[in-house]
Amino acid sequence: MHFSKWFFLLLLIGNQSQARFATDKDLSYVIEFEHLEIHIDKDGFSKMVSEVQLKILNDQGRNQVGISRLNYDSNSTELRLLEAKTINDDKETKVSSSQIQLQDVPGSPVGFDQMKEMVIVFPQVQVGSRIYYKLEEKTQEIAEEKLWSIMGEYHNRAIDNFKADITSELPLFAKVNDPDHKFSYSTTSKDGKFFMHLELLKPVRSVIQDEHLSFTDPNRTLHWLVSTREHWSNLAPNRIADIGKLIQEPLPKAFAEIKDKAAKVSDHVEQLNLLTSLLADRLRYFGDWRQRRGGYLPRSLKEIADTGYGDCKDFALVLTAMSRALGFDANMAWIRRNIHPGMDPAEYPASLQIFNHAVARVQDGNRVYWLDGTNPTSRAQGIPFDIADRNAFVLKAPDGFLDRTPARLPVDRQMTYDLTYQIHWQKNQPEETNVEGHIQLQNEAANDYFAGLYLRPQASQDYNWILFLAGSSKILDWSTTSNDLRQRIPAADFSVPFKFKLDNVLSRTSAGEGFDLPYTEDIFQLSVLNVRDRAGDVFLGAPYLAERKALIKDVKVTGEQSLNCEIQSPWLDISRKVRKSKEGVEVVDRVQSKVVKILLNELVTPTYEHFQRQIGNCFRNATLVLTRMGPLPQIPRITRQSLQKPIAH
Repeated sequence: MHFSKWFFLLLLIGNQSQARFATDKDLSYVIEFEHLEIHIDKDGFSKMVSEVQLKILNDQGRNQVGISRLNYDSNSTELRLLEAKTINDDKETKVSSSQIQLQDVPGSPVGFDQMKEMVIVFPQVQVGSRIYYKLEEKTQEIAEEKLWSIMGEYHNRAIDNFKADITSELPLFAKVNDPDHKFSYSTTSKDGKFFMHLELLKPVRSVIQDEHLSFTDPNRTLHWLVSTREHWSNLAPNRIADIGKLIQEPLPKAFAEIKDKAAKVSDHVEQLNLLTSLLADRLRYFGDWRQRRGGYLPRSLKEIADTGYGDCKDFALVLTAMSRALGFDANMAWIRRNIHPGMDPAEYPASLQIFNHAVARVQDGNRVYWLDGTNPTSRAQGIPFDIADRNAFVLKAPDGFLDRTPARLPVDRQMTYDLTYQIHWQKNQPEETNVEGHIQLQNEAANDYFAGLYLRPQASQDYNWILFLAGSSKILDWSTTSNDLRQRIPAADFSVPFKFKLDNVLSRTSAGEGFDLPYTEDIFQLSVLNVRDRAGDVFLGAPYLAERKALIKDVKVTGEQSLNCEIQSPWLDISRKVRKSKEGVEVVDRVQSKVVKILLNELVTPTYEHFQRQIGNCFRNATLVLTRMGPLPQIPRITRQSLQKPIAH
């Protein structure tokens, strides 16, 4: 989905030092004030006058904002520059008409739009300069009658002062998330008009520097939303009616053929997977965001079929129509697509600005499926991580409703790495090592692999897996299956066989040859986080189950110290087992990542400190001291010719 409304949002990039919130010494510029005066008429059209002043703090800021580029959709918005100037001490230098240019923004590579760009070249900009401009913005098209909203988010920002005064012929409703008590708002009404004043009470410095795995949970940041609709039950009745009419149109031949093929299978999940996979073969992604209610209204079924392309709204409309033709209770839904869900719509007044994507919600009895037709693969029985565990607005007549997508669980994404190491010895010294095995991917892990094949060459994707498995060792040669594995409906359980050759994997120790046990980057980062100086939360990503089984053949362990360990925490469960076998030594590592994020207030607890200590004791610098088992074996080397032989499945 494409959003056309222009917002003033500046991304601050500062010099990086230690993990903390940036100060003005680190920032490239700071917003000294942003003042808005907004008028809303009885239909939801608005006029906004904004005044913004920034102070340049270093040469980076001079380059970043000395030339300001303001993008907006010319179809829905009229933007006019009222005043602009550079201020150096007491001297003001106004921006002349020759220093302002209005131009078309180059077309999006994946869609049509009517974006314009206002370029303002401020004169005499130095470190320490202030730049000021005043804009007037008028809406020319709205997504829904009598619906107007505005939101402010203060993550990754540096701003000293903000004020907004809103006068409206429609009622106004607001919600503020203000954990640090830095914001206030008030409302009044008189003679059928409604007034709201919003104000930032304290400066905000929320730019986080130099932190690994960092993000900021929305509940910890200042953000607010104002809307002319209080309840979601009456968000967009006119758009729901418009979309309902589009769904009821006859299915074009191309889509009817897809529906008929799906109808031939009895399993309902298979039917839905056929719909999305065959549609992906038929349509390519390309958006048309011109003159359609701010990007919220899809094109007709006929136009989508005739052009052979569509954006998320178009894919969702077609999937909804075909699903209904198969007898499902199906509706389009608006949702926010991002690995970070952001603001929860259920906690705020109704607003379309929270959403940026469209999907199909298909109900089959008590089971609900969320179909995203823009993905290259289809897995109706799962949920894509970038739309998981969040509220969506379902466009079901007459009023629509909010519904939550399911969360991902560790069992939804399982990976097993099975490796066999055969060390080649030359004159009692270890040399090259042959490694063979397979990667077993289940559920969403398998889906991610197949989806990747539509985005990058298979050889590139497989090589990344080999790099991960090889760790810090030098790869001399490698191969995986050479078959074309692309398929729209991935297998739920899939194996990728591989073999590769490494330079000497053993390290020298005073006790003999050592095999350094693997220690993955994400676990390492968790163990070394400096939580005392940390400002942000930790983002772990989609929960998963991973097991790595490594057999080192024809060796035995020297020493009796056990390297077995087991760690349980609220966030991850981790274990390692080292076992002797007739073939050699087997090492089994298992990780269960159970949560998407670790909040800052969890990171500073004794529980997390103990967790870090356990990881260090268990995994950091763990080495097996090995000796050869029995006589020197005759081991065939992996050669370039053997690597080119097909791997049996």
